[in-house]
Amino acid sequence: MFAFATWDAKKLRLLLGPDPMGIKPLYYCSAGQYFRFASELGTLLGTGLIPRRLDPAGLINYLNLGAVYDPITMIRGVSDPEAGH
Repeated sequence: MFAFATWDAKKLRLLLGPDPMGIKPLYYCSAGQYFRFASELGTLLGTGLIPRRLDPAGLINYLNLGAVYDPITMIRGVSDPEAGH
């Protein structure tokens, strides 16, 4: 169970990845000039930089299926990559 982030300073590139089974989530959001990521939605929301707006697709998934499936989340603008991607 892991998620990782690696910064390549020479290429100015960030590589993010969840574990192959998708046990540990990895949420990300790009808003304005900033890119944010965390392993918990509460951490992203706790920054105060992401609007607390419900994603209708996430809500429909939850109500119909009992869960929200990748890459959709309950928060608009926040995504969760599929396992191993």
